[in-house]
Amino acid sequence: MGQLIDCTGVPGGSNLIGTACDDGNAATGNDTWDASCTCVGQLIDCTGVPGSNLIGTACDDGNAATGNDTWDALHLRGQLMGGPGGTGVGSNAATGNDTWDATCTCVGQLIDCTGVPGGSNLIGTACDDGNAATGNDTWDATCTCVGQLIDCGDAGGCCAGGANAATGNDTWDATCTCVGQRRLDRWAGATSGTPCDDGNASTGNDTWDASCTCVGQLIDCTGVPGGSNLIGTACDDGNAATGNDTWDATCTCVGQLIDCEGTAGGTAVIDNCGTCVGGTTGNIACTQDCAGVWGGTAFLDNCGICVGGTTGNIACTQDCAGVWGGTAVTDNCGNCVGGTTGNTHTGLRRCLGRHRRPRQLRNMRRWNHWQHSLHTGLRWRLGRHRRH
Repeated sequence: MGQLIDCTGVPGGSNLIGTACDDGNAATGNDTWDASCTCVGQLIDCTGVPGSNLIGTACDDGNAATGNDTWDALHLRGQLMGGPGGTGVGSNAATGNDTWDATCTCVGQLIDCTGVPGGSNLIGTACDDGNAATGNDTWDATCTCVGQLIDCGDAGGCCAGGANAATGNDTWDATCTCVGQRRLDRWAGATSGTPCDDGNASTGNDTWDASCTCVGQLIDCTGVPGGSNLIGTACDDGNAATGNDTWDATCTCVGQLIDCEGTAGGTAVIDNCGTCVGGTTGNIACTQDCAGVWGGTAFLDNCGICVGGTTGNIACTQDCAGVWGGTAVTDNCGNCVGGTTGNTHTGLRRCLGRHRRPRQLRNMRRWNHWQHSLHTGLRWRLGRHRRH
């Protein structure tokens, strides 16, 4: 349980509602704190005590010749001067416009706090101190317009009665937030720094902190309260083929595969030729040639035949007619014949022309004579051999 805040703002203080106080006004007595924590006294009556014999109330002057006796202001003013029906000068500086009344008593009007005799701005009446932060402004005993500071909330709220049973000594802070101190008597023997249970399975080493809140340390991925191996932090999965290892959301140490270039999480790969390509290497993967060899140099020639590389084939060429792989040839006369040309071999005599015939014919005779001699000699030898 918390302590009541008394009328001076002190928790557990003695200035409670109904207890004695001093309103600083000599004209009052029996001063006490009222329900709004304002120190209020009773006016001292005409008999000199806080009572009911106030000015204007009924009394008995002990004179049988009078009736409707009331208390006038005389007891406050001392000896008065003047005559019936005239004006008088009172000895009370608190009054003005003094006149003799019908009972030959010099009676004046109270001068209010603005200096006006008979004015309405009397002590205890409403005024305006010009301060927006105050309310219930009234003229005090020294005729100063004083207001009460406007509080942070309703009179029956947190700081007035303690809306939170778990706190005590509740006060409004500078931001008008009602803040109290947590009561340790809810947990027997609980003090700051002692163990507790915050009810969170994800924490350990739970203790009461300075504000009496049960706070624990996060249990890391290795089971250590307050440990550094938290989700997302670095770890070692023990696999040399991975890098950038971290604890994942399930507290499993997981790394990224290291590619052939040595980059964790990289995309470089070994191609079919055994070369590291892709990723950040700048290399392009090799391809198969027309013979099916990865990285081979065989290619399809202009005749659609796989040549070069490991094939042993030689690329085709154009014949004299411009046909790739064609069979047309240039004859002894320099003419392109055969293949797709439609031309036939030109006779030797035709391609030689008339002016060359005699010489060519001589050559032909010599050729024929040589062949005849060769054949004759061969027959002679063969015949001789047979005779033996």
